[in-house]
Amino acid sequence: MAEFARAGLDPADARANLALATAMEGRVDEARELYAAALAAKPDSAAALEGLRAADAALAASAPKADPAVAHASATR
Repeated sequence: MAEFARAGLDPADARANLALATAMEGRVDEARELYAAALAAKPDSAAALEGLRAADAALAASAPKADPAVAHASATR
């Protein structure tokens, strides 16, 4: 984060940039936390909000889906 500060970025923008790099490495859970922190620090950050939404969508898409046959079998017992 110190490098971002030396470059003149505010902490919220630095976190959003770090979140993007983290997401690109496939560490979406961590990226989501960084986007949320950036948004908490700067609620009007369009980049943080867009990133948070993208991270949430990626996490939802990768969540295991329930097998309808198993759910039905459990419900009929």
